[in-house]
Amino acid sequence: TTLVPNLGVVSVDEKSEFLMADIPGIIEGASEGKGLGISFLKHIERTKVLAFVLDASRLDLGIKEQYQRLRLELEKFSPALANKPFGVLLNKCDVVENIDKMAKDFCAFLNLEVQKLEAFDLEPYLGFLHPNLTSDFENNPNEKSALFVLPLSAVSALNTHALKFVLLKALQ
Repeated sequence: TTLVPNLGVVSVDEKSEFLMADIPGIIEGASEGKGLGISFLKHIERTKVLAFVLDASRLDLGIKEQYQRLRLELEKFSPALANKPFGVLLNKCDVVENIDKMAKDFCAFLNLEVQKLEAFDLEPYLGFLHPNLTSDFENNPNEKSALFVLPLSAVSALNTHALKFVLLKALQ
C-alpha cells in the first residue's frame, strides 16, 4: 500500500521512458477532505493519464463498485480531473480464479470492445484481454471511456512488462 506519493522514471526499452507518479489510494470521501484525500487529488491533477488500480481479489467490494467510487470522488473534486484519459488495472489477478471472465465482464460494463494484446505488437500474456487500443486510440471521442483494462499482478510481476508499453502508448 502506498502511503505517500512517489515519483519514478519507468524505462520501457532502450529508447523510451516516462515519469510515473504512484499516488496513495483515494478513499471514499476524499473529495470532501477525508483522510489526506484533497492533497492526493491535487497531485493527480498534474498527471496526463490516470491508471485506476482496482483490487480484483476483494470479496467485499467488486471491481465495478471500486471503479464507480473512484470515478465519483474524481468527479466531485474536479470535472476536469474526471475527464482525464485513464486506464484500469485489475491487480491481484493471480489469486482470482475467473480473471478472464471478470475482465471481459468489466469491459462490457464499460462498453469496451475486447482485443488481445496484439494491438500493441506484444506477445499476449496468458490470454488476458483488454479493450480496443489501436494506434489512434488517443482520439477517443468519449472522454470517459477507459483507454485500457489490463489484469496484472504486482507481486508476481504478471503483465507489468506489458503495462509499461500500454502506458507509454497512452502518453504519446
